[in-house]
Amino acid sequence: MRLVAGWANQMRNFPLFRPIILSMLMASYLAFGASVFQLIEQPIEHRLQEKVDHLKAVFLEKHPCITGQ
Repeated sequence: MRLVAGWANQMRNFPLFRPIILSMLMASYLAFGASVFQLIEQPIEHRLQEKVDHLKAVFLEKHPCITGQ
Protein backbone atom coordinates (compact mmCIF):
# COMPACT_ATOMS: atom_id res chain seq x y z
CA MET A 1 0.00 0.00 0.00
CA ARG A 2 1.38 3.35 -1.03
CA LEU A 3 0.72 6.33 1.25
CA VAL A 4 2.72 8.92 -0.72
CA ALA A 5 1.07 10.78 -3.56
CA GLY A 6 2.71 10.81 -6.98
CA TRP A 7 3.89 14.42 -6.82
CA ALA A 8 5.35 13.96 -3.35
CA ASN A 9 7.31 10.95 -4.54
CA GLN A 10 8.71 13.03 -7.41
CA MET A 11 9.67 15.81 -4.97
CA ARG A 12 11.61 13.35 -2.86
CA ASN A 13 13.79 12.65 -5.85
CA PHE A 14 14.67 16.36 -6.02
CA PRO A 15 17.82 16.67 -3.84
CA LEU A 16 17.27 20.29 -2.75
CA PHE A 17 13.62 19.88 -1.75
CA ARG A 18 14.21 19.42 1.99
CA PRO A 19 16.77 22.27 2.42
CA ILE A 20 14.55 24.66 0.47
CA ILE A 21 11.51 23.81 2.61
CA LEU A 22 13.54 24.08 5.82
CA SER A 23 14.97 27.44 4.72
CA MET A 24 11.50 28.75 3.94
CA LEU A 25 10.20 27.57 7.31
CA MET A 26 13.16 29.16 9.12
CA ALA A 27 12.68 32.46 7.29
CA SER A 28 8.97 32.56 8.10
CA TYR A 29 9.70 31.66 11.75
CA LEU A 30 12.24 34.49 12.01
CA ALA A 31 9.90 36.98 10.32
CA PHE A 32 7.08 36.04 12.69
CA GLY A 33 9.37 36.39 15.71
CA ALA A 34 10.63 39.76 14.53
CA SER A 35 7.10 41.06 14.03
CA VAL A 36 6.05 39.91 17.51
CA PHE A 37 9.14 41.53 19.03
CA GLN A 38 8.41 44.77 17.17
CA LEU A 39 4.81 44.81 18.39
CA ILE A 40 5.93 44.31 21.98
CA GLU A 41 8.71 46.92 21.90
CA GLN A 42 6.99 49.61 19.80
CA PRO A 43 5.16 51.46 22.64
CA ILE A 44 8.33 51.55 24.75
CA GLU A 45 10.33 52.85 21.80
CA HIS A 46 7.81 55.65 21.16
CA ARG A 47 7.87 56.76 24.81
CA LEU A 48 11.67 56.72 24.83
CA GLN A 49 11.84 58.75 21.60
CA GLU A 50 9.44 61.35 23.02
CA LYS A 51 11.56 61.59 26.17
CA VAL A 52 14.76 62.03 24.16
CA ASP A 53 13.11 64.71 21.98
CA HIS A 54 11.94 66.55 25.11
CA LEU A 55 15.39 66.39 26.71
CA LYS A 56 16.96 67.64 23.50
CA ALA A 57 14.53 70.58 23.31
CA VAL A 58 15.25 71.50 26.96
CA PHE A 59 18.99 71.28 26.37
CA LEU A 60 18.79 73.46 23.25
CA GLU A 61 16.75 76.07 25.15
CA LYS A 62 19.40 76.25 27.86
CA HIS A 63 22.26 76.40 25.36
CA PRO A 64 21.26 78.69 22.47
CA CYS A 65 24.77 78.69 21.01
CA ILE A 66 24.29 75.05 19.90
CA THR A 67 22.23 74.29 16.81
CA GLY A 68 19.66 71.52 16.82
CA GLN A 69 21.03 69.69 13.82
